[in-house]
Amino acid sequence: MTDLKPWKAIPHKMNLSERGLPTHSVGGMPPPKSVLPVMDGGILYSKNADDRLYEIRQGAANVGGSGSSQMNNEKDPSGLSVKDKGAKLDAGKAPIFQGVTNYFPRAVRAVAMVSARGAEKYSWNGWETVSDGVNRYNNALGRHQLDMVIDGEYDKDGFLHRGQIAWNALAALELWLREQELK
Repeated sequence: MTDLKPWKAIPHKMNLSERGLPTHSVGGMPPPKSVLPVMDGGILYSKNADDRLYEIRQGAANVGGSGSSQMNNEKDPSGLSVKDKGAKLDAGKAPIFQGVTNYFPRAVRAVAMVSARGAEKYSWNGWETVSDGVNRYNNALGRHQLDMVIDGEYDKDGFLHRGQIAWNALAALELWLREQELK
C-alpha cells in the first residue's frame, strides 16, 4: 500500500505527488485527476465521483497502518485505547447517519430527488462550477420560497418546492464552505 501523508496535514495547493497521493494506478483504481481542499473528517474531496471514491478507498485502506490514527489525534469516546477491543476512534466526528440521515430521512430523499432531476436536466456535479454559485443558489432558494407561497407546495413538474429550497440551501452552504477553505 502507498504510504500516504496524514490527510489533515495536506495543503490544498500541492499537486498529487507533493501530497503523497499516487500518480499511478493503485489496487486497480486509477489515480485521482485533481483534488479540492481537505474537508471535515480528513477526507479529500475531488472534482468527480470516481476520484472521490478512489480517495475514500485509499484513506480507508491506510487507517490503522503505522499509527496513522494517532497522527490525527483520533480518540474513542469511551476512552478506550486504539488497540482495546471495541475501540472506535470517532470522538468528535460528525454523526452523519445519526445526525442527518436518521433525523431527516424523508427530507434527504426529497433533496436526492432534486439532485437527480437537476442531473437529468443539466449534469451530475455541474452545480459545483456555476459562477457566483453561492448567490445564484441563494436566489433560487428565494424563488422557490415565493413560488411555494404563490403556487402551492409542488412545482409544475410535481417536485416539492420545499425539497428545492433545501437543495439550494445545501448547494449554497457547500460552495460557501469550500470558499472559506481556500482563504
